[in-house]
Amino acid sequence: MMTYSLVCADGHDPETITVEAMGDEEAMTKMMVKSKAHLDVNHSEMASMTEEQSRAFISSHWTKT
Repeated sequence: MMTYSLVCADGHDPETITVEAMGDEEAMTKMMVKSKAHLDVNHSEMASMTEEQSRAFISSHWTKT
């Protein structure tokens, strides 16, 4: 099991979104669901991103431990 974390501080205090998963695909699925509420509240301009764009953004900003 790995921990995947994404820290967002773009225009607000830092907020960490964390999920546990066995691999990248499972983590991405969980991160997409868990980050939706954060995006809806803090980054409504990102609502028009495609799923592919969202996945690319998340995977380029997360850390794995």
